[in-house]
Amino acid sequence: MEINWKGKQAAQKAVNTNRYRKVEKADLMQLLLIHDTIQETEKNYEYDYQLDSYIAKNIGKTNWKSFCLWGDRNKATNALILFWIKKDGISLDEQAMFMSEEYGHEILPDQLANFMAEHDRGCNTFEPLAKASELKKIFKELSGFNYDYRWVNEHLIEKPALLDNMPF
Repeated sequence: MEINWKGKQAAQKAVNTNRYRKVEKADLMQLLLIHDTIQETEKNYEYDYQLDSYIAKNIGKTNWKSFCLWGDRNKATNALILFWIKKDGISLDEQAMFMSEEYGHEILPDQLANFMAEHDRGCNTFEPLAKASELKKIFKELSGFNYDYRWVNEHLIEKPALLDNMPF
C-alpha cells in the first residue's frame, strides 16, 4: 500500500493554517505562558520522588477483597469501585511489596488503599496531574485547539517569525 505524501502534507498544512488563524485571534503571550506552566508542572511531577507522587505513578487496579482487607470499605465510593477495582486486579500487598523494593522505603498496603480512597476518580485527581489537565483546558479555551506541546514548540517557540508571515 502506497502512502500519498502530498495528501498528508496538504492536510497538515491545512491543520497548521487553521491553528495559525486561531493563534492570531488569541493572546500569544498568554498561550506561551500557559505552555511554559504546563511544561514546568509536568516536569516537576515527573521528577518528584515523594511518596504520593511515586504511588500515583505506579499504583494499579486491585480486587475488592484486597481493598476491603487493607482499606476502609466504608470509604469505597461508586467512582472508586469503577476506577480502581477489577476482578483480576493485583492485590494491594503485592503492589506494595514491588513498590517498596523499587522506592527503597517500605510502602504499606493500607497507604495504597488510602490513596485510592483519596483519589477515587483515579490519579488524574492527584494535584499535579489535575493542575496540568486544567491548564490544558484553559489553553484549549484560549486557542480553540487541544494543547500539543510539539506543535507549540515547533510553530510558536522555535519559529515565531512564521506568525508575521502566516500562510493565508
